[in-house]
Amino acid sequence: MSWSPTDGYHIDEDVKRGPGAVARLEAEPSDDDEADDLHYEIRCDGGGRPRARVVAEED
Repeated sequence: MSWSPTDGYHIDEDVKRGPGAVARLEAEPSDDDEADDLHYEIRCDGGGRPRARVVAEED
């Protein structure tokens, strides 16, 4: 599968793709240093469909 950020964001370079049970990525605002970065965790649900949720930043 793949992902694309919404307008005004780009995906940070240190994506954790897997293979594994969890993928992680960070969406960063393209032009606005005031806006927060968005950190996502993607897992497959019981039916094998990917589900993303916003999570706290990893250290």
